[in-house]
Amino acid sequence: MTGTCRAHIVLAALAVVVLLTAVTGAQTAPAAPETSTAPAPKLKQPAEFTSLAAKAAKVKSLHARGVVTIKGLDAVDPKKEKDGAKGDPKVRQAGFQVWLRGKLSQLKADAPIREQRVTDGKYAYVYRSALRNVPATAERRSLARGNLYQSASFAGILLDAVNGYQDLASSSKFVPLPDSPELDKEYGKLKWFRLEPATSSVHPVLRGDRRVVIGINPTDGIARVLIGTRISRRKTVTEIVFFEKVRIGPVRDEDLKLTSDAAKASWRDIDFEKPRPIDAPMGVIVRPKS
Repeated sequence: MTGTCRAHIVLAALAVVVLLTAVTGAQTAPAAPETSTAPAPKLKQPAEFTSLAAKAAKVKSLHARGVVTIKGLDAVDPKKEKDGAKGDPKVRQAGFQVWLRGKLSQLKADAPIREQRVTDGKYAYVYRSALRNVPATAERRSLARGNLYQSASFAGILLDAVNGYQDLASSSKFVPLPDSPELDKEYGKLKWFRLEPATSSVHPVLRGDRRVVIGINPTDGIARVLIGTRISRRKTVTEIVFFEKVRIGPVRDEDLKLTSDAAKASWRDIDFEKPRPIDAPMGVIVRPKS
């Protein structure tokens, strides 16, 4: 694979609007944080879901490995590559890991994205290391009601799950679906729900006319799969977030922090219309060994 081909894949991975992103560019665009502390409205949810949410709320910490798959969106045109593109150019995947303890989380996305994302309950800190001709970026943005899934990315559904899915369930209805042998074969035995907007404020996961189903583990109540479909440039795009392995149990402090090289980056606060430079957030960065 040529360097040009790899560059196309990197840019495609960064540009694709994945399932847990509200709008194009939501992960990097500045947005004023919500300041309201009023509790989110509670919707009447089916018993099948509330029992699972209660189990999830008992989970204190976990480590998950997952993969995001995007199908139907051309990321590489093999005709423009001298040696062609290996595999299906309409399928793109990226692996990631999430460590979580309470309101703290750390997400590491594998190459080609090379992204680390940490939350401390108040802010999300995003660090993307330099890659070829792409410089490193380091940004902080506020965590507020309504932007959890954008700011925390794939960790958002897990942070929400251990809080009883209060964020998603405040504006979306969990509609139980019948058992599916096909889905069970692909993802294991899960309880499946279709998400439907239930208030005037549409949750970010459902914006853009997305149709979304969620698969929840019946033992621990933690989501394992999110499958969304949308129309992009007159094409049907399927976006799948699959937590392949989830371990419920303690995580180390260092697993909840950015790697030490993030301390050398130029950090910006992007809550403002014009991003402002800030000191490196050493409280969420592993200190270099002396």
